[in-house]
Amino acid sequence: MKPQTFFSPAGLVTLLSMATSIDAQTSGETCCDLLGQAGLSQRLFTISTETYVNAEATYWSLDNANRKPKCIFMPQTADEVATAIKALNGPAVSNVHSKKTCNKGCKFAVRGAGHMANPGANNINDGVTIDFSAMTTTTYHADRSIASIQPGTRWGSVYTELANYETMVLGGRASTVGVSGLILGGGNSFYSSQRGFACDGVANFEVVLADGSIVNANATNEHADLYRALKGGSSNFGIVTRYDLNTFTAPATLWGGTIGFAASAGAQLISTLQKFVSVLGDEGHQSDSAIVFWTYTQGGGLPEPIIISALHNVEGKVDAPGLADFVSIPGNVSFAMRTDSLVAFTDELEVPRGSYNSWRTLTFKNSGEVMTHAVDTYNAMVKEFEAEAPTLGFTAQCMFQGLSVNQFKQAAVNGGNVLGLDDRTDNLIMFLGMLAYKDPSLESLVNAKMTAWVDDIKKFAASKGADDEYLFLNYAHISQSPFRSYGQKNLAFMKEVADKYDPRGVFQINMPGGFKISKA
Repeated sequence: MKPQTFFSPAGLVTLLSMATSIDAQTSGETCCDLLGQAGLSQRLFTISTETYVNAEATYWSLDNANRKPKCIFMPQTADEVATAIKALNGPAVSNVHSKKTCNKGCKFAVRGAGHMANPGANNINDGVTIDFSAMTTTTYHADRSIASIQPGTRWGSVYTELANYETMVLGGRASTVGVSGLILGGGNSFYSSQRGFACDGVANFEVVLADGSIVNANATNEHADLYRALKGGSSNFGIVTRYDLNTFTAPATLWGGTIGFAASAGAQLISTLQKFVSVLGDEGHQSDSAIVFWTYTQGGGLPEPIIISALHNVEGKVDAPGLADFVSIPGNVSFAMRTDSLVAFTDELEVPRGSYNSWRTLTFKNSGEVMTHAVDTYNAMVKEFEAEAPTLGFTAQCMFQGLSVNQFKQAAVNGGNVLGLDDRTDNLIMFLGMLAYKDPSLESLVNAKMTAWVDDIKKFAASKGADDEYLFLNYAHISQSPFRSYGQKNLAFMKEVADKYDPRGVFQINMPGGFKISKA
């Protein structure tokens, strides 16, 4: 399908005058026209094109798939992104982080792979969506031990390419999750207990700034502050057009898989996970990963939730001793432990797309008592929700995984990040609560149930002296504030970096989706 060409009599006006003429109410159609006049017509697609329709259909969450931008811009180079940002921007006054600014320009969203659940995180109604579906290349540089990855790439594709060179990077655990969203939110990996969060594996970011300039940000150049801020600071500073990731040698295969249990095994699984997390990251306990989650699907054929343990040893040790306590729990209902490729394991952990999704996250100390309370209240919430929406269909999950002190220490080795975990002295539990549903009329009910559930868990953890403020951005709901959870020092630093690189507030106001430091 041919792209839509945009042109109007205003095409005789220079790009500068076009930008300065845009006001806060600039229509999406006019903004698309501006991109066309900037020479980008061949990269623009409207709702009448097959490319537009296909792009909308590949979002993971219906919250974003159902948004309708006036046009989708699919760049192929960083220079094209820079041209687009110059065309879309308008003037602003004051400083956005003082909340006194009035930025004028086109509204836009940025999509990497489109896997974020929060509404508006990667798509927009009426504005322009910058979609990186045409920038999905992974290039390995053996001489520098660097993998250069474009922003629309998904982790399954990255791992497939790097397997040709018997090398690996810190990346996601589900194959269709995108590189951009995972890294900019921090990102967890099968290798995290050894090597840190996914963002700690970044050697360099190529970034298009709000003024359309292109810079490289790394730990040793003049943009080291931007480099650190991007590692957990999400989309507040610019648009990353290339991720240069440190590579490392790793076995071609892992040992692991999933084991399913009936709900009656819950107490033993919680006890086993607590024991596992207590030594996670210690010498001899850095190669294992364990995620345990309760899951229930209405109409799925089972009367109560089942429990899945996803277990992996990144060194490929068959019957890995660190995972033996999970494997030996009796009475499993499914068993898929094996030696396999990383790609196969990330395929196995895929969550199907095509639902509305409400996520919440918490972090707390390694407490079996808190995990038990979370599961008990999860079971109660599922029953309540099913009684109030008996035929509309939903899936609810309650998930736990460990975070280790050794994981937190890796930030300092790799130029720092803004997650605020470097002062922790105890291993932690990261919790994810998820409710997926098909009927949009359930949104208010879903959010009320989820908020009440998670608030109750947090209150209980605090009553036991087990609460922790950290919120994992990749799992957080838009009503939560991960940036505040990083601590005041890191929040102030991020605001300073945004003031420096985006003084006009382009990525705070013109790009409304996602978590904003100006609102933290």
